Amino acid sequence: MKPPLLLATLLIVTAAVGGCNDATSAIHADFTGPARPIRLRVHLATPTAQDNYDAIKDEYGRPLYVQPAPLLTERDIAEAQALLGEQRNLVLLRFKAWAAGRLQAASQAAVGQRLAIFLDDRFLLSAVIVGPIESGALCLDGDFSRRRAEEIARGLLTREP
Repeated sequence: MKPPLLLATLLIVTAAVGGCNDATSAIHADFTGPARPIRLRVHLATPTAQDNYDAIKDEYGRPLYVQPAPLLTERDIAEAQALLGEQRNLVLLRFKAWAAGRLQAASQAAVGQRLAIFLDDRFLLSAVIVGPIESGALCLDGDFSRRRAEEIARGLLTREP
């Protein structure tokens, strides 16, 4: 997969603060058939080295230090939708009430820091927190194909037996 573009960072911040409403000409995909479970981890992160934080490279190859414990996981997701557009395919995540509250409180305390997002333990993208995330939603833009966006949305709601 190609690394996400600068647009990825802007879209996730826009989505987190105001929703994915205008990000694409959205078509909400209908899903059928079995899906492979996909794991999600959302962590607070900073470009400055911190004790006990995990060092990784961000989507541009710059150092990023990730808080060890995730802020959110796939278990916190209430809804996942593939938003399919002519230019971009995104995945909209809406979190359960308690997780949305945790996201809001953490983002309010961490303005200027970053969120680091992982799918199946692979780094996807990061975004600067520009303000409290009050919507209880994040929009993922990983330069997804239509099929991959649908797979991710289904997989994030599929639990392993």
